[in-house]
Amino acid sequence: AGLSAVGDIVERLGVRSRVLGPLYEHLRGVDPVYRRAIETVAGSALWSVIVADDDAAAGIVAELRRTNAGRLTLI
Repeated sequence: AGLSAVGDIVERLGVRSRVLGPLYEHLRGVDPVYRRAIETVAGSALWSVIVADDDAAAGIVAELRRTNAGRLTLI
């Protein structure tokens, strides 16, 4: 639930420029030979959302809690 809600939360908080998206989105350009190894090592961390700073992360976490929208790992 958390990952699916993050888009709306990011827009509502106005932090779109400080949220880089889920880690898996940043693997698109990786050579397929290495991609499988990266996915294996990263495991569930692939669903973590990359943020630029602690303030953006804190706002997202607070909004997830306030709206009971689930859990999410932010890195």
